[in-house]
Amino acid sequence: MAENPIATGYVVDRVVICDAFREPDRHYRLLAGGKSKLTDGRRPSMRYRATAKEGRVGLSGIVGKEEALFEELTASDEERNDFVNRLKEEVRDWRDAGYSGTAMVTRRCLEWWFERDEERLKEAKLFFFCQQEAIETLIYLYEVQRQTKMPETGDLLRYALKLATGTGKTLVMALLVVWSTLHKQKVSGSSLSSNFLVLVPNLTVRDRVRGVDAFTKQPTGSGLDPSSPENLYDEFQIVPPEYESEFHPNIEVRNWQSIPLETKRDDWVPESDLIGEGRFIPASVIWALQRRHKQDPVRAMRRVLGGWRDLAGCGKTSVWD
Repeated sequence: MAENPIATGYVVDRVVICDAFREPDRHYRLLAGGKSKLTDGRRPSMRYRATAKEGRVGLSGIVGKEEALFEELTASDEERNDFVNRLKEEVRDWRDAGYSGTAMVTRRCLEWWFERDEERLKEAKLFFFCQQEAIETLIYLYEVQRQTKMPETGDLLRYALKLATGTGKTLVMALLVVWSTLHKQKVSGSSLSSNFLVLVPNLTVRDRVRGVDAFTKQPTGSGLDPSSPENLYDEFQIVPPEYESEFHPNIEVRNWQSIPLETKRDDWVPESDLIGEGRFIPASVIWALQRRHKQDPVRAMRRVLGGWRDLAGCGKTSVWD
């Protein structure tokens, strides 16, 4: 599988140059003028700097017309993401060393998922390398690096996994649910959770993540609800057999539009502009004003979460899809 999509305007001899189940070992080096060169080794994470002139006119000035995309690209425009590239190397070394520094239940999950390739391949339950690396990186940052935090998020422990369309993000979420739930139950003092709120961008994605067909409402076998007769945990044998009786996560999948996080909208008309001496006010408006007074700022989230005291949040954004 090609690690990165082909940039618009570039021509390559072959699209699929790597095994989807192994770390990429070749990539196309993008050259100026719409040219490319097949190169050994994994593509490093990098970005391309825009000129000040391009930046002044916004995204359209950076991307420009499709036929001219990257036509003037030069080596000086490339800027490698050193943190990401260094993290990939650290995770690779950690994997090769046998996942040292993890709890017993974590080591068992990793072994069950990624050290039975021949058996999983035979049963068509083998994970893509990008899925494996995603959950490995999250575990590495949390458990081996002792809950590494980014300067931008302060004390908030927040990790973002970005995977391309079609690479199986929901399955990565299922791996996260299993690891977090079992870690919470088996590791003393674990700060992880067995409660999960999954926010999605629309109703279609919500149904897909829940594991039902958006039109027929029938189970599809690709959802996160473990109580469904068809789910990802059973389909891909994600839960180690000895922990199946202890795997009871609470999972709520919601489209974000269904959760009114703001109790007072910017376009609401102040009550002082409505109520005045001798002014007729419809009863429906009076009732709406009374309800507004009674609203609890966090009532919507309390209703969603019920009695959950801890929570792990996941999301599928429109960018990912």
